[in-house]
Amino acid sequence: MANYQDFCIIQTGVEKTLEDYGEKYNLANKMSLAFCWFILENIFNLQEDEIDEAMTDTQYLKIRGENADHDSGIDAVIINDSENKVSLFNFKYIENFEKSDKHFPSSEIDKILVFLDNLFNKYISNVNDKLQAKCKEICSLWEQGKRLHFDIYFISNGTMGIAEKKLEDLNGILKNKKFHNYTTPICIQSSEIVETITKTDSLINAKLKSISDNFFEKSEGGNRALIMETYAKDIIRIVSKDKSLRDNIQCSYKEVRDTEIEESAFNDNVRIYLHQRTTVNKSIKETAKDDIESINFFFYNNGITITCDKFDYQGKKDVNISLENIQVVNGGQTIHALKEALDESENIENVSVLCKIYQTNNKELKAKISEYTNNQNPVKSRDIRSIDSVQIKLEKEFRDLGYYYERKKNQHKDQSKDKRLDSEKIGQILFAYNGEPAKAKNNKSLIFSSEYENIFNDKINAKDILEKYNLYLFIEEKKKKDNEKVYPFLTYATYYILYFYALLKEKNIKNTNKEDLYTKCLKAIEYIVRQEKERQGEKFLDSLLFKGNNPKNYIEKIYELWENND
Repeated sequence: MANYQDFCIIQTGVEKTLEDYGEKYNLANKMSLAFCWFILENIFNLQEDEIDEAMTDTQYLKIRGENADHDSGIDAVIINDSENKVSLFNFKYIENFEKSDKHFPSSEIDKILVFLDNLFNKYISNVNDKLQAKCKEICSLWEQGKRLHFDIYFISNGTMGIAEKKLEDLNGILKNKKFHNYTTPICIQSSEIVETITKTDSLINAKLKSISDNFFEKSEGGNRALIMETYAKDIIRIVSKDKSLRDNIQCSYKEVRDTEIEESAFNDNVRIYLHQRTTVNKSIKETAKDDIESINFFFYNNGITITCDKFDYQGKKDVNISLENIQVVNGGQTIHALKEALDESENIENVSVLCKIYQTNNKELKAKISEYTNNQNPVKSRDIRSIDSVQIKLEKEFRDLGYYYERKKNQHKDQSKDKRLDSEKIGQILFAYNGEPAKAKNNKSLIFSSEYENIFNDKINAKDILEKYNLYLFIEEKKKKDNEKVYPFLTYATYYILYFYALLKEKNIKNTNKEDLYTKCLKAIEYIVRQEKERQGEKFLDSLLFKGNNPKNYIEKIYELWENND
C-alpha cells in the first residue's frame, strides 16, 4: 500500500539533490534525473564524478550536450571489473503520490531484455555513444577472459515494483536465454530506499542459545569473548526486524521463515544493493539445503562474529545468552544465505554455525575487531575508519577553516554543498597525488583498507588537503568547460592530471600559472591517448586506457623529458 510519508522523504531528498547539483549539471527542474542522481549517490555511494560517468540516460546526455540516441532502457551503468560485476539501472520517478501504487512499466522491462540480447550477441551499434562505449568496455573484458555477472536494477519511488506476473515472465524469459546464469533482476522501491537513507544506529538486543556445552569464555582487561556453537535458525532470529522474535528462543522455524532481516544489525556492511549473488553465496545456501552436507556446515563455514555492549548467561549447558546492542561485524553474507536457504527448504534444522561474541564498550576495539575479522575481504567499511584519531583530527581542523569534513557519508548533509568535504573523495585525491591515479579512480575500496595508513596519517593536515582539493575542483571545472566531444578522454583523466600536477609541484607550481600548467597536462594526456590509439587500433577504448598504469608511465617519462630540457 502507498505510504505518503515514504513518498515525501524521497521527494525531499530529490529536491536537495537538485539544490546541490542542478545548476552545475543543467538538471534544471528535472526531478526524474535528480532521482537517478539521488539513488546513485545515497544508495550506491557513488561520488559526483562517478555518477556523471555512469549516466547513459538519453535525456541526461541531451542536456549535457552529448550524443543522445537511444538508451534502450539503460539509464546508468556501473562496471566493476575488480569484482567481475556490471550493474545496469532503469529508474522510474513518480511525481504524484496518487500514481505511486502503479507497477513498474512493463515496456521498460521489454527494452532491457532486448538490450541484453543485443549485448550478449555483440550487437551494440544501435545505442547512444556513451552506452556504446560501456558496451565495448564490457566486450573487452569478456575478451580478456572475464566472466561478468549482471545485476539489473529496476528502481522506483513507487510502492508496487514489478507486477508479480511480469516478474515471473521475466525470470522465465531469462531462464531460456543463454545469459540467464549471469543475470539477476533486482527491484528496489520506496520502502527499501527510505529504510536505507533513514537508517539510524538503533540498539538491537536479543537472546541466543548455545548447543549443549559447546562454548568457551575468555575475559581480559574488562573485555569478554564467548565462542560457541548455535543453530542457524537462531543466528537468523537474533537479527530479525521483529523485536519480540529476537527474544523468543522457543520460536518455530515458520516464524523465522516469515520474518525479515534487520539490515542495521550489520555494521554498515550490508545494504539492499549489496545483497551479493555470488558463487560463494550460492555455495553457502546449497550446502545448508543439502540432505547430506548440511550436517557438515559448521566445519565448512568461517562462522559469525558479533560485538555487543554486554552479554550475560547462567549455567554451563544449553545456556540462554542475553545480548545488548549487537552488531554482526563478520558473517553477514552467511546469515543472508542461510535465510534464503530457510525460505526454500525444510532441511536446515540441523545446520549449526560457529559464533564468536565480543563484549566491549570500547569503540576503537569494536572497529578493530570488525577490521581484522574481515581480513579476507579487501573492502573495509568507511565507518570503521571514521573513529580513527586522524579522521577526528581532520574534522576539527577543517571546522576551524570553515569547512565540514564528513568522516561518514552525508554526515553534514544539512550544510551547504560547497562547504562539505567527503572523506572518500579526499582519500581519492590524496591517493592520486601520492602516485596512484589508477587505483584512486578504479580501486577506491583500498582507501579505507590496505592503503589507509599510506593515505591518512599524521603527516597530513587540513590546509594541505584543502590546497589539493581546490586543485581537484579546478581540474574538474576546466574539464567541464573543455568540450568533451573534442577530448572524450577527459571523462576518465582527472586523477592522472592531478598526479601530473603533483610531479610538477617539484618544479615550484606555486609560481606558475595553473591555467598554463593545465594546458600542458592536457596536451600531454592527448599525446598519450594518440600514441595508444595508434598502438591498439580498433581495440582502443578511453575508459580501459585509464584503468591501468600505462598513462602514469607515460606521464613520468614526459615529466623526465621536461625536467631534462629545463
